[in-house]
Amino acid sequence: MTTLILWTAVDSRGPSAIYVASDSRITWGTAHSRWDSGRKVFSGGKFPDIFGYAGDVLFPSLVISQVTELSEQGFLWQNSHDAEERHAIFIDSMKNSIGRRHNSPDQDFHIFHGARDGAGLSCTFKAWKTSYSVSKREFIDRAIDVYVGDPRSRLLAAVGSGEDAFMNEIVQWQSSSQTNTSRAIYSAFCDALHNKIDPLSGGSPQLVGLYRKASAKVFGHVDGNGCHVLGLPVDPSALSSEIEWRDRLFQRVCPHTGDIVPGAQRQFRDQR
Repeated sequence: MTTLILWTAVDSRGPSAIYVASDSRITWGTAHSRWDSGRKVFSGGKFPDIFGYAGDVLFPSLVISQVTELSEQGFLWQNSHDAEERHAIFIDSMKNSIGRRHNSPDQDFHIFHGARDGAGLSCTFKAWKTSYSVSKREFIDRAIDVYVGDPRSRLLAAVGSGEDAFMNEIVQWQSSSQTNTSRAIYSAFCDALHNKIDPLSGGSPQLVGLYRKASAKVFGHVDGNGCHVLGLPVDPSALSSEIEWRDRLFQRVCPHTGDIVPGAQRQFRDQR
């Protein structure tokens, strides 16, 4: 299955970002039949939307790709649509698409959608968890409270076969000096993958996010296994992209050296 998480970063001025992270493993029955570079998170291109899925692979991955591409081409939503309108269009598009399946091998799935209205300090972040039940043949869509007045970063949702392993790591990080930070959440996620507790989660972490300004961002991940983007290994010597790179401690790093980039805050791990 997978490990899929959604969280929000908060600073002294309020919510500053929202992120979706996933592993890269796709399995067929067991971990022995697997693919460790399957894409599971998506950016909305020029729009402030991010997505991730867990469960069934075929339908969610294809329909999210369709929706984001058609939106880029101006077919589904425009700059004038707010986050709730874009989400409603996304749900309608999924229902329309799944209604065109006939005698197909269906499985349950979950999709996280993070979005932003406006830009700058006055912006607001929105999030939804959408689940499809094969037995009921229905979508269950619910909004997630992104900000509850608590000036701390927090986990919004987690799903997948690796959820328990991830939550065990969260307990460890939340009892450390790094509690209630984005780095604690992402580091717990990376630790869960590194410790290989869930055999159905694996490969490189994948990360997309939204800041207060600009469109959705795809992040690269750097660790001892090299540089990866959306689960796929990339060659550091050929890198020319301007995307941000993060390591297991959520530090901004140089993909060529793994060193902290100038001006970035250095993080640390408490001794356990």
